[in-house]
Parts: sequence; C-alpha cells; structure tokens
Amino acid sequence: MGSPCAGADQEAAAEVVRCCGYLPLAIRVAAARLAARPSWPVRELADRLAAADATRRLEELTAGELGVRASFDVSLHALQHSPDPTDQNAAHAFGLLSLPAGPDLDVTAAAALLDQPPRITQTLLERLVDAQLLQTPQPGLYQFHDLLRLHARQHASSQGPAADTERSAALTRLFGFYTGTAWHTLALLRPGDHRLDTADPRWTGGGRRFPDTTAALKWLEAERANLLAAIVQTAATPAIPGELTFQLTTALYGFFLVHGYWLDGARANRTVLGLARRLGDRAAQAQAHDDLGTLYRWLGRYAEALTHHKQSFILARELGDRRGQMRCLSSLGNAYWRLGRYHDAIAHHTECLTLARELDDRRGQASSLGNLGNVYALVGRIEEALACHLESVLLFRQLGDRRGQAGSLTNAGDVYRHLGHYQDALACQHDSLRLFRELGDRSGQALSLNNLGCAYERLRHYQDALACQHDSLRLFRELGERHGQAEALRDLGDALLALGRSRQARQAWHEALEIFQALQVPEADRVLSRLAALAPLAQPAGGPVHGQAKA
Repeated sequence: MGSPCAGADQEAAAEVVRCCGYLPLAIRVAAARLAARPSWPVRELADRLAAADATRRLEELTAGELGVRASFDVSLHALQHSPDPTDQNAAHAFGLLSLPAGPDLDVTAAAALLDQPPRITQTLLERLVDAQLLQTPQPGLYQFHDLLRLHARQHASSQGPAADTERSAALTRLFGFYTGTAWHTLALLRPGDHRLDTADPRWTGGGRRFPDTTAALKWLEAERANLLAAIVQTAATPAIPGELTFQLTTALYGFFLVHGYWLDGARANRTVLGLARRLGDRAAQAQAHDDLGTLYRWLGRYAEALTHHKQSFILARELGDRRGQMRCLSSLGNAYWRLGRYHDAIAHHTECLTLARELDDRRGQASSLGNLGNVYALVGRIEEALACHLESVLLFRQLGDRRGQAGSLTNAGDVYRHLGHYQDALACQHDSLRLFRELGDRSGQALSLNNLGCAYERLRHYQDALACQHDSLRLFRELGERHGQAEALRDLGDALLALGRSRQARQAWHEALEIFQALQVPEADRVLSRLAALAPLAQPAGGPVHGQAKA
C-alpha cells in the first residue's frame, strides 16, 4: 500500500501538469525546476503555478536557459524574420487569434477575425500549427494551449497603443460574424419571432447561412461555448459596441429555448441586463427582463419569472411600446398559469388577446389563443379551450409558423383526449411530434411524446403509452425541465397502474409529488389524490389537461 505522501505527490504532480496546459515543453521545464530544487515538495510548485497570475505563470516555468517563453519566442521569431510573406503574416495573426475568450476558432470565424478570405486564413493557421504555436484538434478547427494563448496575448499587447484599434476591430468583426449567423439561425428556428424585427442591419450581414434547422443547430452546438464567451467579452470590453451584446443574446433566444439551454440563456440575459442598465438603454432592459422571466419559468423559478415580467411590463408601458406590453401580458399569464393562479392567468391572456386584435397582430392572437386555451382547460371550460386551440392552429398555419402549429396541435390534442375524442387526439399529437422533430425542438418533442402517451393510455395501448412517456421523461431530464419531468412521471404512473404495476406507479407518483411540491404548484394536490386512491387500487385518474405555453 502506498503512503499518503505518495498519493499527495501524485495529486500535486497532476496539478502541475494541468497548470502546464499539458504542453510537453512546459512539463519538461517544471520537472527541471524540481530537479534543481530537491528539497521542494511537488506541492510547492503546484501551489505556485496555481496561484500565479497569467504573466507570473510563464515566469515560473523557467529553469536556467530552458524556458517556455523563450521557446515560444524562438518559433515566433523564425516566422517574423522568414523571407516568406506568408510566414510573416502568420506571425502577425498569432496575437490577434488569441484575443477571443472562446476555446477555439474554425476557419470561417478566424477569417472574420483576421479580415482575410477563408483560403488564405487556413494557410496562415496551418503555418502556426507547423511552428507549434497553434493546435488543430480536428480538421478546420484551431485552438491554443493555455500557455501559448497567454504568450500570444502578451505579444499582441506589446505592440503598443497604436495596435489597440486593430485588436478591437478584429474582435468586432468576429463577434459581428457570430451575431449575423445567430440571426439567421433564429429565423430558421422561430420564423416570425418578434425579435427578428429588432435585428440591427449592421449586424445581420455576413455570417454563415444554413439550408435548414438541422444544419443551423449543428453549428450552434459546435459554437455554443464560443458564443457564450463572446456575450461576456463584448459586455466587458468598452472598445466593442455594446449593441453587439444585445444583438447576439437576442439572436440566440431560439437556440436557448429549442435545446433547453435555459441556464445559458439566463446567464446571457443577466449580462445584457447589467450592460443595458449601465448604458441606460430601457428598451434593452425591457427585452432582457421579459426573456429572463421566460427562461426562469422554464427553470421552474416562477416567482422570479413573475418579478421580471412585471418589470418588463412597467418599462414597456413607460416607453409607450404597446406590442411590448402585449408580449408581457402573455408572459405574465404564463407565469400565473404555472403558479396555479388561473383566474389571474385568464385575465392577462384575455387582455393580451384584446390588445393583439387592436394591433392586428395575428401571431400575437395565435399565441394568446393557445395560452388562453391551456388555462380554460384547467378550470373546466373544455369546449372554449378546444375552440381557442383550433383557432390558434389555423392562424399559425396561415402564418407558416411551424413551431406555433406544433405547440397548438399538441394542446388541441390534449383537449381532444380530455373530451374522449381519442383518434383526433392521436392525430394531433403525431402531427405535433413530427413538426417538433423537424424543427429540432427537444422541449416540444418531450411534451408531445408525453401527451401522445396519455392518448395511448386512454385507448388502452399501454405499452405504447409507456414507451412514449419514458422517452418524454428522458428528454425532460436531459433538458433539466422539472415541471415537465413531474408531468411525465405523473402520467407514467397512470399507465403503470393500468397495467397492474401499482408499486411502480406509486414510485413514479412519489417522484412527481416531490418535484411539484418543490415547485409549489397545485399539481401536487392532484398527485396526492392519486396516491390516496392507490390503497384500494382505484382506477387511475384522467389527469388535468396541460399544454405548451407560447413563449
């Protein structure tokens, strides 16, 4: 058995290697430092490297004539003094490429940063790879070792104040490229979204274009870390136009919602809100508050959602923005719905619908009708609920809004199920699920799958019901959407009980109850009723109708 000291040394050694960015030369220098200081424990160097700021870490990694900085300088000097202009241009690009806070760059992003055609950019990047000043983890993708990034940034800053303009221009081009691409993805993911009307023409040109939502979502996933880092960096860099922070965050709203990155979206919008307050931009504050509220609602933080929506409504009213007020009324109605304050929800959705009609906003009408239908169903106004949903489906279809159609179809299908029209319910849910899959909307898929499972359960197709509800539960868990998880568990329990698997049904309901109680929503009482009825093995309750709110 090894001694505790040996284990501690191994842990410290691992930390040294991590602080060296896993760079072989840096590890070799660290080992040389320890060899020259036999009395030092490995932990001493690990602590020095961990505590060192960016500049001091390079200083620590020096041993005699052997130094990480010196090695980097040799490679960079060779490029700078090469007779080949391409090598010289690569050396100049070295510092600029290190400026973005994101973890990597692909060729198109680097081309925007350097203001060069992609073909020339790739040549420069490959020269830096050949000089061991840049890495390429996969074809077309480039990144720095941590220590190399540090050295490159020091090299860039050493060029003096005259180069500041070039550096800020390079970052603005890159973040403009990200923003232009993000606006294009929003148009694909949420066609007709009112946020598209706020796109600044300065930041919509350029960028990449995609043939469909699948390609757009693939790019968004690949660039996710870079995009989030760009939002923080733009907000923290006075030399970069603050509008880029607002534009990029707003353009990413569809991605945050469709793939369930609600925490990412909340962090980004908190950054926007802080910047908007510093700049005194009340319109940006209003949008950030409303989007924050929606994201908090998806996260199950309903009280916070309500607070942000109220603040957004106040700002919209002060600005005389009637469309903004309409959207806030819808958001407030959805927050009240989740809190179980159904009459408040109906009042706000009704006011929203009235305003949408006054403004002749058909998309606003479609969303309001769908949201109103959801709450009508919960208070027993079933026929009115179905009429609202069917009108909502028609309006969204006329507008060519597939995501809106999908949401209204799943809501209509759930009302059909409640009315006993099971074939109509199945047809609506299958159409809804198909559309959500085509759009890559995972949260929508999760809801449609659960509603489809409920329809199968009513038709006594219990195995089909279980399959749908298990898939729904898996998606909701992957998304971290707790209310959806609880609904899927509740309805899964119904199907399990119908199959005579009462112990598993009880377990599913207990899990659902725990989530609903944590969220402090009235659905908890309905699950308690199920559990109370389980003792005499009563028939499973039908369950309340639930739907998808229009965000």
